[in-house]
Amino acid sequence: MAVLGAACIAAVVAAAPASADQLPNRFGPPATLTISLIGTIGSQCGFSSAPPTNAVLNDLTQANSLTLNFSLECNAGFAVGVSSQNGGLKNSGVTGVLANGFTDLLDYKVALQYQTDLGTVSGHCDAASLAAASPTCNFYGTAPGQGLSSGDGVAAGTPGSMTLSWTPPPNKKIAAGKYGDTITVTVGTRI
Repeated sequence: MAVLGAACIAAVVAAAPASADQLPNRFGPPATLTISLIGTIGSQCGFSSAPPTNAVLNDLTQANSLTLNFSLECNAGFAVGVSSQNGGLKNSGVTGVLANGFTDLLDYKVALQYQTDLGTVSGHCDAASLAAASPTCNFYGTAPGQGLSSGDGVAAGTPGSMTLSWTPPPNKKIAAGKYGDTITVTVGTRI
């Protein structure tokens, strides 16, 4: 009888499936499920370090320049726009008509540049071309996304600068007084 019992055990062991994959599926054939995952990250753009809000130009009768530094953080293509309130350095103390040959508005130049992951973006304009009355500068802009475009470049804390330079007009006399302008710099993802 011992021989017969061993034969039965051997027959049962030989008939068992080799792995769990070979077990019969009582729910039918195996099924494949595909799940699509969708999410979004909104575009964000701004200064990680803004330029100063006040700049002292000192003696305007001497040619000079001043560089204002900043850094940008933008996760999509963006633009930096600049506008000038007066279109130049305006004398705030002059009222009425100026004597012949005098001026109360001094033009200055603005050089804008910033870095992206694709390289340097730059432009140069006169302040007169940054005025709302006659915006002809390629980086004029008053709304986010307007101005000097980064193309497909993005910025991750990358540096930028705006350099203001001026030279007194050679054929005009400059009226005495305090001169000033307000420059607005706007950064945003491109429209």
